[in-house]
Amino acid sequence: MLYTVMEHHLGIDVQSIYNNIEIKRVEERRIEREKRLAEEATQRKKEVIVETQDAGGSSTQADVEMVDVETD
Repeated sequence: MLYTVMEHHLGIDVQSIYNNIEIKRVEERRIEREKRLAEEATQRKKEVIVETQDAGGSSTQADVEMVDVETD
């Protein structure tokens, strides 16, 4: 009862304020999670590129010259 009187006297809704704070916390966690996932994806892409180059991928292959062949 006293809680309700204080809310009315101060003109605030404590539950609403608490909900807004909780929403901000959830949004901050989501943003951090998205950043972490993006960094992990970038790191995996870098690892794939390095592995491809180490395995003799297309970037390290020698150029092949095309020639015309006469057929009988």
